[in-house]
Amino acid sequence: MRAWRTVSVGLLLAALALMAYWPSMAGPFAYDSVSAIKLNPDFRFDDHALDEWYAAGLSGAAGPSLRPVAMLGFALNAAISGMDAPLAFRLCNLLLHMTNAFLVFLALRALCRCFGSTGGRDKIPVTRHTAISGLAAAIFLLHPIQLTAVVHDVQRMALLATLFQLLALLVFLRGRPGWSASGPGRVRACNDLTWIALLTTLGFFSEEDALL
Repeated sequence: MRAWRTVSVGLLLAALALMAYWPSMAGPFAYDSVSAIKLNPDFRFDDHALDEWYAAGLSGAAGPSLRPVAMLGFALNAAISGMDAPLAFRLCNLLLHMTNAFLVFLALRALCRCFGSTGGRDKIPVTRHTAISGLAAAIFLLHPIQLTAVVHDVQRMALLATLFQLLALLVFLRGRPGWSASGPGRVRACNDLTWIALLTTLGFFSEEDALL
């Protein structure tokens, strides 16, 4: 039953995202997406050699880290769909935004379980975990502030930073109850903290805001 609810929420979030954002998928590259993506000479590959991918990953100029994770994502998009297909870039952004909303749902449901296990006055009934988390994820998905990140192609940087930080949060929420001072709990804590550090690093090299 729980798996069915999870899948249902994921499908509902995907449907809501398509209905809300599909009308904005058309149109050319605009603003800094033109210089960062369309006119970026490092995204025009000759033979897809390793040095070309290296140059593409370091071709960013938007932040001190050069944001190589995001730039490699743009380069992969360009290699598959070409430089004159903004729709393909936006569809990838939309898919990332859907994924982020689903991760918000999973993280909030894990938080609900934490409060639900306290047994105190603030206990959240198990039957409401999915509804509360799904509603919050839908608000995150459809909030107007998200529009720029989805339809402004270069803002995939923000979407990727959010993705990695949500994954890191989910690792923490799911792993923390199993941590202990000794034995298997210590091993699990080390593993979880390693993953959190790796995901935070990937977020930072997507956009520096990941550290916030």
